[in-house]
Amino acid sequence: MIHIGNFAIPTEVFMICTCIIMFAVQLVLCTYVKNLLIRLAPVIQFSLSAVTLFIAARSAMDWDALGYLFFAIVAVFCDAACGLAWAFFGIIRFFGRDKSEGKQK
Repeated sequence: MIHIGNFAIPTEVFMICTCIIMFAVQLVLCTYVKNLLIRLAPVIQFSLSAVTLFIAARSAMDWDALGYLFFAIVAVFCDAACGLAWAFFGIIRFFGRDKSEGKQK
């Protein structure tokens, strides 16, 4: 459970909501942004965060390590959601290109 004041969120719900939000954000970036660096910004950010947090979890010796590990896992799951959005975008683009070329001829 994640406790925020008097409100408690189950960890599974937090992870699922975070991944859905990141999937949507990455899909919108892939669809509407032309600059590749901006498209890759969430993937780069979550990858660097995951690596940094894993290193922090390994170097911490107390309960802080558990917190670092939890947030590293969240970063990895968000990175996976971004990768899934890239795959979804690639499939849509691959199959959508054939239909649009056929209509132009």
